[in-house]
Amino acid sequence: LMATFPALNPTSRTYIPGQPMNTSLLTMEGDETAVRHSNAALGHILRLGFTGLTADQHFLIVSHYGTHGRFESFDIPSSITEGANITFPSGYVFIYAGSPQTEYVPSVFTVQVELELIPSYTL
Repeated sequence: LMATFPALNPTSRTYIPGQPMNTSLLTMEGDETAVRHSNAALGHILRLGFTGLTADQHFLIVSHYGTHGRFESFDIPSSITEGANITFPSGYVFIYAGSPQTEYVPSVFTVQVELELIPSYTL
C-alpha cells in the first residue's frame, strides 16, 4: 500500500509540467538536433499553498514529510486537485522537492509545499 499525502484542501496550486528526457546535439553543419532518450518526462513540479491551518493540520504535513522526504514516494488524494482541472501523467508518483516552508501567526499556520512528480520505480 502506498502512503498518501494528507487530505487537506490547498488554497493555491501551481503545476509546472516536466520536460522530455533528451540531449541536444550540434551537427557538422551547425544545426541543432535533439535525441529523445525516453517517453518519460522529468521535472514535473506541484506547488501547494495551505493558509489557515491548525496546529494539528500543520503536524500532518510536517510528519508526512519527515516520514517520506525525497526517498519514499507517495500519492495525493483527490482533494488536492479538486476543482483545479489538473491532470498528471499515469504511472508517476510524488516525492518532496524540498522541505515544507511554514509561516506562523498566533494560532494560524501557512505552509508552502513543493512536490516533484517522478516515474514510478521499485526499490
